[in-house]
Amino acid sequence: MNTKSSAVKNSSKSSTKRLGKSPAAFDPKKLEWINNTYVKKTPLEEVAEMAIAQLKEAGIVKDEVSPEEHAWLVKLVALYHDQMSYMNEIVELSSLFFRKDFEVENEQAKEVLQGETVPTVLNAFVAKLEAMETFDEPSILAAIKEVQKETGVKGKNLFMPIRVATSGQTHGPEIGKTIELLGRERSIAHVQAALALIK
Repeated sequence: MNTKSSAVKNSSKSSTKRLGKSPAAFDPKKLEWINNTYVKKTPLEEVAEMAIAQLKEAGIVKDEVSPEEHAWLVKLVALYHDQMSYMNEIVELSSLFFRKDFEVENEQAKEVLQGETVPTVLNAFVAKLEAMETFDEPSILAAIKEVQKETGVKGKNLFMPIRVATSGQTHGPEIGKTIELLGRERSIAHVQAALALIK
């Protein structure tokens, strides 16, 4: 009697029975987490090239860009590098940078602009943006601190109105980097548009 052969046959039959007929479970959240982990570990330069290609494919960015425009796009992708699980997510994530007009994204953001101290904070911040000699993240963060000292407003009552007034969003990447990439003119225009909504 070939006991080894019998064991293999029996094992095969029992394994088949255990498999059942139900389809394998698929967890999209886990796959998204795995992809996000991979993207975060991928060098920014590689992620940027793939993400910029998605912006071009969506017709948001022209096919040929100058070195300065490319450098700006790399900084843009860097803002969302850690959030992305798929390259095409950059299209929606970065939409605020490509809108023609300022938009407040939802009711929660609109409520932020109704705060009592919001006009004081935003008027002071616009003045700082207009007076800045160097428009970069450190200078922007320094300007926010100056607004805090001058107005006495701090914490979320300081940062949330500035975030909503510049980006239209209540959540997003680091505010200093966001405002730097928006640029001085657009940032000022956005804050002024936000002020117009609460007057």
